[in-house]
Amino acid sequence: RHALRVGLQLSLDAGAVAVSYRLAYELRFHAAPLLSAFPLRGIDPGWGYFHPVLYTVVPLWVFVFGVSSGLYTRPWVGAADRIVLILRGAVLGGMATLTVIYIYDRLLYSRLMFALAVPIVATLVALSEGLVRRLDRWIARFEATSPMLLIGGGRVAEVVHANVLERHPGLAIFE
Repeated sequence: RHALRVGLQLSLDAGAVAVSYRLAYELRFHAAPLLSAFPLRGIDPGWGYFHPVLYTVVPLWVFVFGVSSGLYTRPWVGAADRIVLILRGAVLGGMATLTVIYIYDRLLYSRLMFALAVPIVATLVALSEGLVRRLDRWIARFEATSPMLLIGGGRVAEVVHANVLERHPGLAIFE
């Protein structure tokens, strides 16, 4: 189940990053409000000009989400903490992407497009993570469990109790 969850996370997050950059391109070069506020210098180079960048940007973002925020190694974190991890990864991924584009002078890309991608990435990755969590909970219902005897009480027992219910929703616990 863990391998399936991580595989789904990686693939859906990579897809979310790619779709985010495509949406950011459409917003930057085809949305009238943005074009009136930030007019183009020159012509629209077309998506074909930006598409090859995804081969570098998507792995960079997935790496940042995995390493800096630990998004793929902590499935037990709550929803609020997961949002914080996603936002932290989005900010770091955006800074890393903009830094690489700024340093590598040959790339005359629209920095506004790459900046627009950051909130879109955060939103789509949060949605994909929510989908993966729902699928994981659904799969957990079909997983076999072993009886467990928890002796004692207090805070540790409450955490173990919550963990078991988080990993196996709908499990009958007798007290």
